[in-house]
Amino acid sequence: MLLVSVDALAAPETNPAGDTILIHNTVKIKVRSGASGNGAAVVPVAAAPAAPASDSVKEYDRKPIFALRTNLLVPLLNVGLQVPIGNRFSIGVDWYYPFLYRNWSEQLAQTNCFQALSPGIDFRVYLGKKHAKGRENWQYRLSGHSIGIYASCGRYDVEWQYKGEQAKFANAGIDYMYSARIGKRRRLRMDFSVGVGYCRSKSVEYQVFRPGGKAYKTGMIRDVNWIGPTKATVSLVIPINKKVEKEKKDE
Repeated sequence: MLLVSVDALAAPETNPAGDTILIHNTVKIKVRSGASGNGAAVVPVAAAPAAPASDSVKEYDRKPIFALRTNLLVPLLNVGLQVPIGNRFSIGVDWYYPFLYRNWSEQLAQTNCFQALSPGIDFRVYLGKKHAKGRENWQYRLSGHSIGIYASCGRYDVEWQYKGEQAKFANAGIDYMYSARIGKRRRLRMDFSVGVGYCRSKSVEYQVFRPGGKAYKTGMIRDVNWIGPTKATVSLVIPINKKVEKEKKDE
């Protein structure tokens, strides 16, 4: 009688007797003779060894490294960048560039305009225990209640029906902001802020007498020193995150 068995191997083997056949270096077939009263015997097939357990599944934290923002009160005419400093602080810069040309058409040339260029900067501190140090609080960066100081400067040109003024200005103040996380995955934010401060400007009035004509100074010069509301934003914010493995130590 012939006995046949199929064994799964973790590694190839050889047999000096020559009665072992290797298949793909993983399976061997043993053929050996023997006596039995009832024909061929059935030899159970050995189970394959279980695959070694893999290491623990890697998990990640999202670490905000900066955010892009735009003030929707001046749609598509400004852009800003906000960078967290730890979990509790941030610094931001903005560039406003509403610059609508006068010459929309020959009939409206030099009739109406609104032009402005203004850079700005702010420094913020976020309130509450969830902004304490630690990677478990990364998710709260740049969100929640905060108080900031800001400053900006620039120039503008505003004209309506052939009469307008040009001015340079500078302002600084303090503001309150609330940043709400929005979206299905709560990864976007909406920032709402209002600020009060001091604004200084010097404007020159001018007059245009015909379409396409030159602007003439009227002699009116105004020095403005204003204390009161000088800032308001409703901003859409897109945080940019970095994936960091949870096994790593906090930086």
